Amino acid sequence: MGRAKALLPGPEGKTFVRHLVDVLAEGGCAPVVVVLGPSGEAVLAEAGDLAPALVAFNRDSRTEMIDSVRLGERYLPADVTAALVAPVDAPCVTAALVRALAAAAEAAPDAAIVPVAGGRPGHPVALPRAALWRTEAAAGLRALLESGAVAVRTLDWDDPRIAADVNTPEDHASLFPGWTT
Repeated sequence: MGRAKALLPGPEGKTFVRHLVDVLAEGGCAPVVVVLGPSGEAVLAEAGDLAPALVAFNRDSRTEMIDSVRLGERYLPADVTAALVAPVDAPCVTAALVRALAAAAEAAPDAAIVPVAGGRPGHPVALPRAALWRTEAAAGLRALLESGAVAVRTLDWDDPRIAADVNTPEDHASLFPGWTT
């Protein structure tokens, strides 16, 4: 991408990371934990204040995304039973989707909840907290969901953008015409 995905302009002109913090908080997530990678200090310096989020740093460049998710999980209060995992390169999340996922997770506390639009899985994913520590999760969230180690339920959603990942400048341009990376 040529720059940190967290700093790309997204919905309402906010950076991806600022947008996600805002919609997660508006959707009722508390706390919101942002885990930044090895260049996290530079991202934070450019992104500015991410309140109300708690910010953690995964400084080990050899780790996988699940390691960052597990690091973030350690910041959750003991009474939190589920986590919403929202990768920064999947920025088309709304507070309404966050609320719907939280309600579905509350109704099915032992299941992972995956939003689906047009038959395609999207983001974020609601996971029972304990599932993050299953050995199947060591291979990644997708491997965990496909392993059968945790029940998976889907939440139908009408916005196909929830399945979009921004991995190239073309991906970004298709979701946010007029904004440059």
